[in-house]
Amino acid sequence: MAVKQAQYPLLMQVPSTSVAIDWALSFLGCMRLLAPRPCIVLDIDGTVLLNFPNGSTKCVLHFQRLCRACAAHGITIFCITARPEEDDNRAYTVRQLQK
Repeated sequence: MAVKQAQYPLLMQVPSTSVAIDWALSFLGCMRLLAPRPCIVLDIDGTVLLNFPNGSTKCVLHFQRLCRACAAHGITIFCITARPEEDDNRAYTVRQLQK
């Protein structure tokens, strides 16, 4: 049996990360007025942080803009990861996110 496609799909395609962040910021601007405790949930590896073979890490520019806007407007940010829970690994992850 085929699944009927919703009139308003939950996922959308956008031409760039920048456009997706603009949409997210607009949505969050409304949600912070409607939700008692608005938040965002972000995956770390490959979404917010780009990890390079040489060991360096870079935050995706537009996600940094999203995180800064959320922090400035009281929107809680939850970061999730599939990284193993070990003390050294946790400390490394915290340093990456702070940077």
